[in-house]
Amino acid sequence: TISNVIRTEDYISRYGGEEFAIVAQGTNLDGAAALAERVRKATEACKIPISDDPTQTIQVTVSIGVATLPIGTTISSETLVSISDRNLYDAKRIGRNRVVSSLVSP
Repeated sequence: TISNVIRTEDYISRYGGEEFAIVAQGTNLDGAAALAERVRKATEACKIPISDDPTQTIQVTVSIGVATLPIGTTISSETLVSISDRNLYDAKRIGRNRVVSSLVSP
C-alpha cells in the first residue's frame, strides 16, 4: 500500500517490527506531511481479509511521525530518526491514526 503512494525516487524500509521509514529527499515539511497523510488515508482504506470469506476483513490504521530538515542542514541520522519517533509517539498519544510533523532546527 505504501509503495503505491510514494514517489519512485522515495525510499521505504521496515524499521523495527511494525514501523516503516520513508526517505523523501527534496521534500519540505508541507510536502512530507502531505505524503504522510496520503499514506495514512491509503492504509485506512485497505480492507485486509482475515479468512477465506471476503466479507470478513479488518481495517488497519496508522500513526505517523514526520521530521524534515531545512536545505543545507546536517544532523546525524540517529537524531532525525529520534525526532521522527518522538512525533510518532505524539501521534499515538493524542489519538492514533494521525500525522504529527515538525521541522528540525539545528
